[in-house]
Order: sequence, then C-alpha cells, then structure tokens
Amino acid sequence: MNTGDYLSALRSAGILKGAALSGDIPVSLVTNRSADVRPGAVFCAIRGSKFDGHDYLEDARKNGAVLCVVHESRFDNTPGTAAVSDSFLAWGVLCQTAAGDPAKQFRVHGITGTNGKTTTALLLRHFLTVAGQRRCGVLTTVFTDICAESATPAAGTMPDAAALQKLFAGFAENRGEDMVMECSSHGLDQSRSGTMLYSCAVFTNLTGDHLDYHRTMEAYYQAKKRLFTVFAAPGMPSVINLDDPAGRRLYDELDGTSVRRIGVSMTAPDADWRIHSVQTAAAGTTFCLVSGQQEYRLSMTLTGLHNVYNMAEAFAAAAALGIPCDVLADAAATAPAAPGRLERFTLNNGAAAFVDYAHTDDALIRVTSALNAIRPADGKLITVFGCGGDRDRTKRPRMGAAAVRHSGLVIVTSDNPRSEDPLAIIQEILPGTENASCPVLVEPDRAAAIALALSHAGPRDLVLIAGKGHEDYQEICGVKHHFDDREQIIHYRENHL
Repeated sequence: MNTGDYLSALRSAGILKGAALSGDIPVSLVTNRSADVRPGAVFCAIRGSKFDGHDYLEDARKNGAVLCVVHESRFDNTPGTAAVSDSFLAWGVLCQTAAGDPAKQFRVHGITGTNGKTTTALLLRHFLTVAGQRRCGVLTTVFTDICAESATPAAGTMPDAAALQKLFAGFAENRGEDMVMECSSHGLDQSRSGTMLYSCAVFTNLTGDHLDYHRTMEAYYQAKKRLFTVFAAPGMPSVINLDDPAGRRLYDELDGTSVRRIGVSMTAPDADWRIHSVQTAAAGTTFCLVSGQQEYRLSMTLTGLHNVYNMAEAFAAAAALGIPCDVLADAAATAPAAPGRLERFTLNNGAAAFVDYAHTDDALIRVTSALNAIRPADGKLITVFGCGGDRDRTKRPRMGAAAVRHSGLVIVTSDNPRSEDPLAIIQEILPGTENASCPVLVEPDRAAAIALALSHAGPRDLVLIAGKGHEDYQEICGVKHHFDDREQIIHYRENHL
C-alpha cells in the first residue's frame, strides 16, 4: 500500500483535517512507536496518559517515516504530515487498513458492561458453535481463540488496535465465521476496532470501575454506549439488561435509532425476554425464559443469579442471530463455566472453596449473594479479597463494605499491588469495613491469607477467594510473579489431609 491508501482511509473515517504531502509513496509498516519506525513507515502520534507521541515526531522522521499522522492541534504543514481530529481512531483505522480490513470476512459480536462480559461471551460462543454449527472464535479477558490449533492466554480485555487486527487476520485465514469479543470501555473509548461495525451487541450492567481512566461514571457510561451507536451496524440486535439502571437508560436512549433493541428482565413489562422461576443450587441453576407466548426452561451448570442474566442475554443474542430457540434451550445444559468464575474446589473436610474474578464492589456483592444462596444454614461464608494497585482507588472502601455485607469472616489481603504499597491499599479498603458485623482480619501475603481462610473453614463452610480468578500472576513493582489462587487451594488440600 501507499500513503494515498492510508489518507483515503482517514478521509473515509471523517477525521482527516489536512495533509502536507508530495506524491504517493510506498509504505512499509504502520506504528505508533517512534523506535519501531524504519524507512517507509507511517507513524501515528498519540497523546497517552504517560507519553505524548508528538514529542517523538523528529525521531520518527529521522528514522525514515514517510507519513506522520498528528492531531490537528499539532499540525504545522511540515512536509510528510497529515492532521486528524481523533488520534485514537486514526490509529485504529491505520491498523485496520494495513491488515486489509479482515473483519469484512466474518461477523463480530461485542459484549460490554462492568461485570459478566467473559461468561456471556463464552456462552454466546457456545451457542453459536454447538447450536448454530458456526465456526466461532472468541476474544476474552481469559483467553483468545481464533480457530487455530489451540487457544492462547489473553493479555487484556480488548487488545490494542494493531494486535486486534492481527488476530482478525488470523481468524479470517482460519475461515472463521463469527467472532465474539469482550469490549472494554477503554477499547471503545479509543476506537481500537477502527471503523468496523458490530453485527450484534450485549450490555450486561454498569457499576463503579475504571474511574482512574474515565474520571466520572457518566464518561464511563458514554464509552460503553459507543458500542450501540458509533460502532453499530444498521439493524444490529442490541441485547440489554433492563434490570440494571444503566441498561434501562441505554435501552430508552436507543429508541428511534437504527439498532434493534432486545430487553431482558425479571420485572420489566416491556422486556422482550422475561426471566422467572429461578431455582439455584450448588450443582447448577434452572429457570424459564419467556418471549411472547413461547416459554423455554433452561438448565445450566452455572450457579448464581448473575449467571442467570448472563445466560439469558447470551440466549437472546443467539436467538436474534437466527438460531432456533428450542435448539438453544438444549444447548444451555452443556454450556461450560468460564475459568476462574466461581470455579469450585472441595477441601478434604468437605468444605467448598471458590475462585472468582470479582474485582468490583458490585461483582463482590453478586458472587457473595450467589454463594449464600447455596450455603448450608449452619455454615458460614469466608471471603478473601484485595484491590489492585494503580487502578480506581474510589472503589476500595466500597469493596470492603461489599465483602462484609454477606460474609461470616473477611480476610483482606493483597491483589496486584503493581507500584503501590500493599499495606497502603489495604488501609484504603478498611474504612468500608468499619460497621462490619463479622470479624475482619488483615493478611497482606496473599498465599498466607488463602491458607488462613482455608484453615478456618469447617465442613459446612464456603470459602470465596476473589479478585484474580483465572490470573496466574501477582504484579509487584512492575514485575509479574507466578501466582495462581487455584494452585494455592490445591497445595493446601494436598498438605492438609
């Protein structure tokens, strides 16, 4: 491709505001790192939270960049420069163009919300694969599957634009038909998928998180909403949880737009799919889904009311994509649980331990409520949790309050402290536990905290180890050390016969 191809793509996206170029020059690569620039490169300057790519324009030009894409506020008519109104979208478009826009060859379905994205994405992938007989991939927080020989661990919830297009290209090469992907608020806000339009979208819920990036809940909501407005294909089925206040708002605000609204609820009379007759137990859950005059009874191995919503929304999305509902109802029974999402382990004395990714106050309330619903009346729930460093600090006391609400014993520990002092993080959690009706212990060493919780568990008790789920590392001072909550449980079990 040549520089003209990239300018044309930026122009089509409606963000090209000016260019100072002479001739159409062959392009060797696109990058947003000046150190990676080589002769023939297109360099996209982005102002990030820590570094500003515009400070490295001269380095990029010295290294041979034939085109530097800058924000219009930094445009000075220097030869070989193009001005854009949105640097993040420009980067997404450049990566999309360089890859040949591979997502044109398959459908992409997005799942967004604070909690439940991974489980809902895997459930929808299950329905499309098992019930729909589609060749379906998935991009989640836990793993990535592009229909290659095996899945690979994921580096984050929604990859950077360059990594995302590389995955799309691989999926297209593997003859994929449907891709289900989690869409983070960061990824949507930064337009990482370029100008790609989604074929179906699901909204799970919205609770306090990522305010270190978005600053306000309103900005957080607006970032999520972009999936249903900016990136929505005409007529896109939009499955929305009406029992979540932000979901109700989203559903109402989409009235009159080009998307097809599909509401899911236990209580809303205008819901397209209504949930009722929920029965939950340790072995799984059954419930009924009603649409019009049709009723379907679903059985699943997942437990908890939050998973009822996840299953119902995945079911509604698959139905909107054309899969017969009776086939979906049969497929629900074989749907697998997501790794590190209420993953159960039995201790030698009969107690049960659960590992879950819950890392927000709302998620912690949901999972502790789910476990209390299956807890023996004469048993207690022991909860171990912490909060990550260098992330939204406002949720720390809320996490403390959420943990003590439904627990019989709480142990506050370290999560991924990153560059912060674990004890300082814990001190910001503890104010939320001041009115606790249960004992609250502090053990900064996560391995010791898990062992402490398991040692307190009687035969009728349940232990929840929350916050890390599928993760197999602890990030301390910028270094990732191997650590897996699940391995800690197994190690304890093997050494306490």
